[in-house]
Amino acid sequence: MYKLDEVKEFAQLLNVYNVMTNQSVRERFLQLYSYTFEESLHCTGCPNDIETAIFKFMWIIKKHNTQETLTKASMLSKYTMKQKVRLYSSSLNMVITSYNCTDDIAEVLIKENPKHKELFTVNVTEEPQPIETFSVVNPEEETQEVEKESNPFVEQKKKRGRKKKVA
Repeated sequence: MYKLDEVKEFAQLLNVYNVMTNQSVRERFLQLYSYTFEESLHCTGCPNDIETAIFKFMWIIKKHNTQETLTKASMLSKYTMKQKVRLYSSSLNMVITSYNCTDDIAEVLIKENPKHKELFTVNVTEEPQPIETFSVVNPEEETQEVEKESNPFVEQKKKRGRKKKVA
């Protein structure tokens, strides 16, 4: 677990530009994101995916009011709706997805139709783990380290070469 005060301080530095250009900020953000949501980003180089992940991460931080450590998102709610599931509820008059589903909405849906329980995973509380800490680094102070990736198509062309004419 991470100390919530340090995570909130780090979250103030988060924006798409900092995550995209600063390698250490990106690594820390991806580490916190994967710890919190127990999943990794599909594309760590896509600005849209990073922006969505930052909004999702900020939402979970706002949800922490009384704890002193960052807990996993699955531990904050009793029910978690499975990914890529959309459901229309006539009693609530709304479309429910994994992003807008709360425990209250999940309980209403399960009461409406017991078969809807298959669409949710029920979260079980875990034992507390030791607290991990990390230092907050200002992205302006750190130099940008960009690794150049080798292009496999260029390497294949080099290997091919031209055939020698046989006389």
